[in-house]
Amino acid sequence: MFADDGQTERCDQYSPEVWGQFSDLLAQAIAGGFVAADKYGRPLVADDGKPLRVFVWVGGQLNEARYSRNNQYHAFPLTRRACWPEDPAGRLAQAPRLPQ
Repeated sequence: MFADDGQTERCDQYSPEVWGQFSDLLAQAIAGGFVAADKYGRPLVADDGKPLRVFVWVGGQLNEARYSRNNQYHAFPLTRRACWPEDPAGRLAQAPRLPQ
C-alpha cells in the first residue's frame, strides 16, 4: 500500500483494446495490495469497499486508476515522478504490468 500525497495528473485516453485489459490488471493490482493507503497503512476505500486508487504499469509507464462516484475506475499515466505515491519499500516496481 502506498501513501496518498494528494498530487494528481491529467487523465489520458486509452484505446478500447487496452481498456478492456484493465479489468484483469486492476484485479491483480488490488489483490497484490498495489493501492493507496493512509499514513497508517490502511487502504483508502470507497463506501462499497473498493480501493480509491490502484497502481499498475502500462507500456513501461506507471498508471493510477481512481475509483469515481459513478463506481468506475478512470486511469491515467503518472508521467511526473513527483506524482508517484510514496514507496519506501520499492514495491511499485512489482505492480502488475500491461505491455503496450
